[in-house]
Amino acid sequence: MKILETEIKKILAKILKIKISKITDDLSMASYPKWDSLNHLKLIIALEGKIGVSFKEKEVTQITSYKLIKLYLKKMGLKIL
Repeated sequence: MKILETEIKKILAKILKIKISKITDDLSMASYPKWDSLNHLKLIIALEGKIGVSFKEKEVTQITSYKLIKLYLKKMGLKIL
């Protein structure tokens, strides 16, 4: 399955209320105060719904940056374009 990187960024931008241009691999829960635990859950739910994947409970707690989101999606067999 394939997904455009811009689609992932749109999901983050909407939930975290951040400009798409500001979303880089450095964006993380630690670096962006609006990425709190509630928005993290919203983000996971949105990604699962939009992309059609299902993260394991352990993965949900480990996916704490944009870079890791892409890594875990790749591990699931998605090709990010």
